[in-house]
Amino acid sequence: MIQWLIKCLFLITKPDLALGVEDNGIGIAPEYKEQIFDVLKRFYGGDLYQ
Repeated sequence: MIQWLIKCLFLITKPDLALGVEDNGIGIAPEYKEQIFDVLKRFYGGDLYQ
């Protein structure tokens, strides 16, 4: 049986919010990370997304 684990982390320091998500899945191949997370960069602006 597969044990799934998902962690959601939040840090609130007004006016900022940091969100982290971690799981024990297969992950994302390094060559696709920029392509996948580019959506967040465009949504929030490049200077706000890390």
